[in-house]
Amino acid sequence: MNRRTVLERTDHSGFHMVVNGRRPVGYCAHHAPHATEAEARECFGQYQRDRVREHGRARWTSCMLKGCTAPAQRMFEVEGDGYALAVLCDEHATKETAIQVMQLDGPAGDAWFS
Repeated sequence: MNRRTVLERTDHSGFHMVVNGRRPVGYCAHHAPHATEAEARECFGQYQRDRVREHGRARWTSCMLKGCTAPAQRMFEVEGDGYALAVLCDEHATKETAIQVMQLDGPAGDAWFS
């Protein structure tokens, strides 16, 4: 199993979002450490939101937006992340709705994945 979380640097100079306690990921990989854990989580959350893309079609489910039962055909994902997916009907098929359905509309949380 792999774990994505925020860790403080061993020299206590700041925080990065990391995978398996190793290298920084997302935008954190390209800049100095954040002053707080909350800043690191918001940085990675923004990285995920910026990478949401429409990716293909699906015909196997209804719209994933709570309360909508319309047939869904348009699929959204976080580019490079095989674990975040939103399938939406034509009426709700926007990047903003996909972000909401994938629960990416805030700071990034911890994640376990294989």
